[in-house]
Amino acid sequence: MNFPVLLRDLATGAMIGVANIIPGVSGGTFLLVFGIYGRVMASLDTIHKGMIAELRNIAAAIPGALVKPENRSRICVWLTAHDFLFLSRLLLGAATAILILSGVMKYLLTNQFEPTHAFFFGLILVSIIIPFRLLQKWQAIHVVPLLAGLGLTIYVTNAVNPATRARTKSEYYAGQLADESNSQGPVRTYSVIDYTAGALSGACAVSAMALPGISGSLVLILLGQYYTVLSAISELKHFSLEAAAFLGVFSIGMLLGILLFAKLITWVLAHFHDVTMAFLTGLMGGSLWALWPFREKAVLDLYVKSGGTVAIVRDMVVHTNRNIFPSAEQLALPVIMFLLGCGVMSLFAFRREASGEQA
Repeated sequence: MNFPVLLRDLATGAMIGVANIIPGVSGGTFLLVFGIYGRVMASLDTIHKGMIAELRNIAAAIPGALVKPENRSRICVWLTAHDFLFLSRLLLGAATAILILSGVMKYLLTNQFEPTHAFFFGLILVSIIIPFRLLQKWQAIHVVPLLAGLGLTIYVTNAVNPATRARTKSEYYAGQLADESNSQGPVRTYSVIDYTAGALSGACAVSAMALPGISGSLVLILLGQYYTVLSAISELKHFSLEAAAFLGVFSIGMLLGILLFAKLITWVLAHFHDVTMAFLTGLMGGSLWALWPFREKAVLDLYVKSGGTVAIVRDMVVHTNRNIFPSAEQLALPVIMFLLGCGVMSLFAFRREASGEQA
């Protein structure tokens, strides 16, 4: 075991995990920053239709690996062909970072919404330059995909209202609470719709990871699933089986996203590179609308679930998706966090450019 390599890959994975939990910081960008984008994409490109049959053969070889050299050789060849050990170290580091930071991010979004979104806004504003600079040659025709990305992001943001989602969730809990009082079972945290949305958002988020400049967490925000996923990860420390089940479905969606979209993304980048980068530039530009720190607030009486019990919370403040202009006294801390976000992302963008690696 090469421990320096192990520690390096775990640390790299942890940084990628940090990138994926913070909207505006792209996991794909960090792959470029650390010079492993090509290696990871090549590993994903080895996925093919016969993978399930290969996994069955490898699983059958494992029991006899201790006594049969040919079994060990077969397993080692397969692991090497797919760069599995390298990817496993990255994933372990990323998962550890996400588990540690999920509770922190949930707290910040709940209690420090404006400064947190201002930090994200600064990150995104600077990182827009990444897909734009990856354009090999700017042409007037690229205005079309750029505007398409811009319009799509703004449309999705306006279509997903957090206040409406909060009311829907509250009604679901209220119904479940009524069922529980009638002895029809315990209150469940997630509905069938939640599980379906989790799987679809997992597929979309992991697909975004393969693209430099676009953040998987940003995709989750646009789909209205970011806080839901963060909450589920945070609940794992309480050994919540429901949270584990939801994240399991989310992970299945991620796996399907890799299987279905990895080759498609590779093909699209190979054949329509500049069009794709122009679309991503527009997508990220439009996401500034979604990350605007100052929102109209709704004060609602909501049923919420915490610690396995459901209770009604009176006068709960929920941020809507309607952007507003702030007053002068609201600006101080958000402006500081905005500048900090710009500075942090500038450092990574500069290092990525200095590394010279291309998508």
